[in-house]
Amino acid sequence: MAGRPGRNAPCPCGSGRKYKLCCLPADEALERAGGLAAPASGRPQRDRLAIPDDPDAADAWDGVWDRFTGADYEEQIATFEDALATRTVDGELAFEMLSEIQAEAAARGELGRFRALLERFARALPTLYARDAAYYAGWLLDEALASGDTVRLPALLAPLAERPDEQIDEVLQLARRLTYYGQIAPLLEVLRRGWPAIEKAHDREPGVAEEYGSLVADLLVLQYVSTAPNPRADDPALFAEVRCYVETEQEQLEQNVAALLGQSGRSWRASDLESPPRGEPRGRRLFLLAEEWAGEAWRRHGVVLGRAALAADALAAYQDEHASKGMRAARMLVPAPRPLERFLAQQLDVLIYDLYRAGALVELLPLYLDFLVERELIEASAARRAVAELRPVEARLLQDLELARADPALTAAIRARWPAA
Repeated sequence: MAGRPGRNAPCPCGSGRKYKLCCLPADEALERAGGLAAPASGRPQRDRLAIPDDPDAADAWDGVWDRFTGADYEEQIATFEDALATRTVDGELAFEMLSEIQAEAAARGELGRFRALLERFARALPTLYARDAAYYAGWLLDEALASGDTVRLPALLAPLAERPDEQIDEVLQLARRLTYYGQIAPLLEVLRRGWPAIEKAHDREPGVAEEYGSLVADLLVLQYVSTAPNPRADDPALFAEVRCYVETEQEQLEQNVAALLGQSGRSWRASDLESPPRGEPRGRRLFLLAEEWAGEAWRRHGVVLGRAALAADALAAYQDEHASKGMRAARMLVPAPRPLERFLAQQLDVLIYDLYRAGALVELLPLYLDFLVERELIEASAARRAVAELRPVEARLLQDLELARADPALTAAIRARWPAA
């Protein structure tokens, strides 16, 4: 369709959602049906089960939505079940109804019940279900992780291997969620299967291939470090596998792995971070220090390695963004409340929405400050002061997550890591 916005652009209908999460599926359906034009408002006609110009069918769909929006949780479930039984539902309406029910089910600890409802939808209307299967996979993953039923993960992830270039943002979001929970092996399996499709799309969307390849390479390192009987920073097999997905220097990969393993041999001093770039840019030094912290959080404190790696990546990005010439190491290393809050707002913006990366960073900040004290990079009094100053940032993030009805386990993990005031 001429003039179509980018997948990650705000939807022209004015909903505030990404185009791909709002009107893109209906636009594509219209194209398949013969390229029907969207109305002047910019919002395309909904892809209905009945004949699109049937006024009775349109009234039936609108009636279902009116009943649903005015109902409580139990009544919403009953309305959805009735709509399935009478076939008075289309893809968009089903997605919106299920979105509301899923959020409330998560808050009530009833994801198992929601899973049964979603599976009933898949059986009753498989064509409509398939259209948004990638999104539904995320909800089913939530339920599997919450219930500890991780045996189901490979089957639930399978849709991501089909044309991953066309749903790269969904792939990345689900990948960060699974990385946060340490489910690297099933994630790697499906990402490897999807790599040929990504390679074919390289000429059309080179940025997608680079982002996807970097994700696989990072996961390969985490999997190796956490599962190899005797992991070595200079393992040639690891380097050969990583090079299948990204262009990287062997020395750089060895430094990254050594930092995670606590084998870098570096004794960090404030001057190491305050000095001019020389042959090693400051951003690189900040990254390696963050990697050392991630490895130690995993080895000494029992933090899931993937979670620690997400936090370290976010931390290094924040520090590199806010560091400036002449800045003292303590100020560079310790996040300040207002800049950190701006950074978190960027991560939670609708066009990025890196929920688990932002959450992991805030969750593990107290451990990071203790790490800096142990390395004698800041004084213990500075760490205590930082915790007090950053507590409102943590509280506001929790408020935002709860308002958005985000993963309850994520908010619980953040609270558990922060000491009582």
